[in-house]
Amino acid sequence: MGQRGLFWPDVQVVIDHPGVVRPGGVDEFGRPKWIIGGHAAIGGNMEIVCTIEIDESGTEFLTLYWES
Repeated sequence: MGQRGLFWPDVQVVIDHPGVVRPGGVDEFGRPKWIIGGHAAIGGNMEIVCTIEIDESGTEFLTLYWES
């Protein structure tokens, strides 16, 4: 496993222990967008784009993605 891809623990550690959280405007669907950055389990830094949406039942949805 000389080169490995991104695993969920890489993402989870940034969400659980962010080094920076900053507003990022809104995404293409009008949802508030946040940039979460921190030290990933892979040993380097990474940033994740996070959007939050609440449906009519009050359920919260968290969407994570990367912008290139």
